Parts: sequence; C-alpha cells; structure tokens
Amino acid sequence: MGHYSAKPFRAADVAQLRLDVMQAFYTARFANAADLTFFFAGAFSVDEIAPLVARYLGSLPSDTAATSAVGDMRLQFPPAVRKETVRKGSEPKAQTVISFFADTELEELTMHRLRAATSVLEMRLMDIIREEMGGSYGVSVHSTDTQPVPGYGMVQIVFGSAPDTVDTLVAAVMDEVTRLRQEGPSDEDLQKVKEIEKRTLETSARNNSYWVNSMRTVHALGWDVAGIARRQERTESLSRDNVHAAFTRFFPPDRYTQVTLLPEE
Repeated sequence: MGHYSAKPFRAADVAQLRLDVMQAFYTARFANAADLTFFFAGAFSVDEIAPLVARYLGSLPSDTAATSAVGDMRLQFPPAVRKETVRKGSEPKAQTVISFFADTELEELTMHRLRAATSVLEMRLMDIIREEMGGSYGVSVHSTDTQPVPGYGMVQIVFGSAPDTVDTLVAAVMDEVTRLRQEGPSDEDLQKVKEIEKRTLETSARNNSYWVNSMRTVHALGWDVAGIARRQERTESLSRDNVHAAFTRFFPPDRYTQVTLLPEE
C-alpha cells in the first residue's frame, strides 16, 4: 500500500524528473552486456544464427562478468482485512476490486494450480453475477506476483456494477469463494479448465512470442527449460484435490482487501 512503484504518474511529477539521473540509470543498465540474456525463437538452425549472434551480440561492450542483481522491493500486503471506498466521477457506475494475499513462492506447480483455481472461480462468477443475477457485464479473476522475487502475490477479483448493487454482488462473490474454499471445484468445472488450457497451449505453441516469453520466465525463475514442452502433462496433473488446496491456501478469509470506486456524492 502506497509503495513508490505503484504510485500513479501525475503531470506535476514531470517537473521533478532529472535528465542526468535518468541517463545515468539507463547507461548503468546497458553498459555491460554480461548482464543481458537474449532469447531467440523461429525457423532457424544454430549454425545459421551463430555468425549473426557473434557479429551483433559479440560486439557489445562487456566486463565478462555479470554485475546486476535483483533487488527486493519489499512490498507488503495488508496483514488483515481492509476495505476502502473511493469516490470519484459522476457517472452512475461502480468498480470493485477484491484482492486476496497469495504468495506461491514462485514454485511452478503451485503457480499453475492457483491459475487453475482462478479460472474455475471466474467461470463460476460469470455464471452467478452476470448470468443469474444480471448484476455485471463481466468479471475477471487473475493472479499476480513479483517475479523473480518471491514473498508477494495476490489474487484479484474485478467487476463493475451499478452503485446500489455493490454490497449484494460482493456478498455473492464472497459466498462462492467460501464454497470453493470448503468444497473445491466440481469435476465438470475442472474438466472445462483443462480443456481450455489444452487448446490454448496448442494454439500458443505455434507462435514465437509464446516460446520467447516462456524461456524468459523459466530463466528468471530457475525452472527446467525442458518443462516448457511438457506443459500438457502439467495440465493433466490438475485434480480436484490440488486445485481445492489452492483455494484453501490462496483465498484466506482473514487477509484480503476490498476497494470500491463509487461516483461522488
């Protein structure tokens, strides 16, 4: 809360920018090529790309040893339940964000099972608050963290609504979270998540950006790069028990925040 990295940039902040400090920061980050890691994906062979790598990357300035290090931003999630209301604007609409503390310690299977849990919850909330209650056009559920530094993560539930239905919809969301925390997902919902993930993997595997982004992630987190090709197996490993465990662990009833944006009175 209030961390400098999350503060919005305002017009008044422009006058405080210092070109010399910005230039020095940029130079320090790119002065040593040993601090950089390059990833390539596409239709080429090692023999074809090696001369280009030697020519264009081998000529970059380097101290031969990496000097950069990851810094801990020391973000702190509120230790207990906290609720806030922000009043801004005049349009008769509201936006609500409910965030649960969820530190996965950046472990691969744990992160994957949490994502499956968020997918199940999103499907359930779409059925409940959009289709059954007609209270919102849409709802999203997703998890975030501070890769590659562990210790901070959260699950966010975001939805818009009319101002006078906020309390009713929040109650419905929390009821469903409680039910999934106690009972876990149904076989049907879990199977839907697995099928969607399989189709997404099949489509993504045809794109170079998928492979580059995946390599960047496993490199930053120290995972086995060969695991990228085994993600279908990871999907098959999802079960009611391990996704239920994710709901129990990462949706704590005593550590979450609720922020609602309402129009000005």
